[in-house]
Amino acid sequence: MTGDTIGLKIATVSASAKMIAIIRKYSNNPMGKIKRSVQERNYVLLYPYTDRLGLKKIIACYDELKENGIEATYLEEPYVPHPLAGVMAQNKPEAAKEKHVWSTGDQKIGGQK
Repeated sequence: MTGDTIGLKIATVSASAKMIAIIRKYSNNPMGKIKRSVQERNYVLLYPYTDRLGLKKIIACYDELKENGIEATYLEEPYVPHPLAGVMAQNKPEAAKEKHVWSTGDQKIGGQK
């Protein structure tokens, strides 16, 4: 998932038949997948911001869940950068004394002497 999506999560970890029936109206997911998503605290609905129909489904599902006393939240998923690899992963002050495939020459990293 990237940072340009919005999703719906359920606050509880127990999935009732009513909750699953409501979510299924707005999703093509089978009951088992919805139940697992709720139990594992994953998104039960997830759409990109650019999907207007998807956003309408999230809002309608959220409203219907609230009307039935089921606590839900819709959230923007923050972008999580991937860890650096290769030369970039070695370019940190704490890795300065390790052997690298590149050199800093006569430069001092982080004020080291």
